[in-house]
Amino acid sequence: MKFLTRYPLVVVTWLLLSLTLIAAEKQWTGAAQNVPQITTIAVSGTWATGNQASVTCNNKAVIVTVGADILASDIADIFARAINSVNATNNIKTDETRNVGGYEYGEFRDMVATNSGDDLVLTSAKLADVSYSPFTVSVAVISGTGVLTLPGSNTQDATGKHHLDNPDNWSGGTLYAAGDTLVFGDVSTDVRWGLANAVERLSLVRTNSFTSNLGLESTNLNTPAMPYTEYRAQYVVLPNTAITGDQVVVLGDAGSSVTAIGKTKIDFGTVAGNSLNVTINDSPAFSSTTGAAVTIVGGNTAQTVMNGGSTRLGGAVDDTATRASVHRLSGNAYVHITDQCETLGVIPTQTIYSGTLIDEGKGSSGGLTQYGGSVFSRRTAGTPGTVTLYGGVFEAGEDVTTLKVHGGATFGVKAGESITVTNATAYTGYTINDLNNQVTWTNGIDFVGGKPSDGELNVQDSQTWTPSGL
Repeated sequence: MKFLTRYPLVVVTWLLLSLTLIAAEKQWTGAAQNVPQITTIAVSGTWATGNQASVTCNNKAVIVTVGADILASDIADIFARAINSVNATNNIKTDETRNVGGYEYGEFRDMVATNSGDDLVLTSAKLADVSYSPFTVSVAVISGTGVLTLPGSNTQDATGKHHLDNPDNWSGGTLYAAGDTLVFGDVSTDVRWGLANAVERLSLVRTNSFTSNLGLESTNLNTPAMPYTEYRAQYVVLPNTAITGDQVVVLGDAGSSVTAIGKTKIDFGTVAGNSLNVTINDSPAFSSTTGAAVTIVGGNTAQTVMNGGSTRLGGAVDDTATRASVHRLSGNAYVHITDQCETLGVIPTQTIYSGTLIDEGKGSSGGLTQYGGSVFSRRTAGTPGTVTLYGGVFEAGEDVTTLKVHGGATFGVKAGESITVTNATAYTGYTINDLNNQVTWTNGIDFVGGKPSDGELNVQDSQTWTPSGL
């Protein structure tokens, strides 16, 4: 009490500092005002008839060949007309020509072009939900001495209710800090842009009440009739680093009566950090047209639990490689581990209770135990370790060092593959399918607690099997 009496200011200051160090829970509100991007391209230099220049977006170029109008202000006007046109001949100023109208491409429909003196001004077009998409363009002078100058920064950056990095979209009107938990719940507004977050060790919780998307689809439908391959960042970045503390991501409510809607795309970064735990309780089911509802790239998961929904670990070839694996699969979960997913070192045994696992990942695991569901093992490098089957169907596409098939479980081989099983043990009630003689059984099959006829050994006819002691 003497310390409190003598140094009250010190105590109060210490308490305030302690509170600031406590991780906060930041609720997504999607309340920010929508603001368009404005990019100003300066036109200068000497232009002459026949000169060519271009404005490009997502590798789609609008190329203009200059006619009689050669002033800088004319060039700005000519380009504005070209970008806003629906074809190569619409809204010509005088006698210039162009390869296309910008609005023949969906990318250019995300912007509106105007001219202001010697400047070409590009402004985000208002989308159907009254938001504004950011865009990226480049310029080039193909021939002549004219100059198009694209500034190093925009006159105005796009922001609004879909931007992860806008503080007005978060409870308290402030951005998250290291160690905070981002909560996406009752306010369902897509998180599309400003995804390149650098704040470390952010946890994330998505409830079934949140029915919008976290991240961008790979196909852009800003103009539904003119889809294009998305060129903007698609993943919410949650860097997993060596910073102290757990990083926890929970998607979907366990046992919820609310149907999960919306997709989630997360990038945990390029650093193999510590204590990253991912649990997916629910998400929309896998679709043959739109794929898995959850895509995870990057990071190095310490624990990955899939209780439901559909998940892809590892993205496309140009995505950040994922260092992860499924540690437990249950419920109606569907998981696809792509060949962009690499397992580092030996991971804990994978346990499959139910659901579907397609594993095309790289690297060996610490073993797999299956009680039900379907596993399609297609590793592009490494082996699944010891495979112990108590139920379900396991289809191998690579060598297996140790295989144990118990009653109620089925082992088979992917069509067209030839594999080696070094050590195999079958128990009463087993099923082993090798009708096309695809397996080389290095040390044969040991039958424990019974004989071959106590299960189903479906193999090719006219083969020689030599009995031996166990």
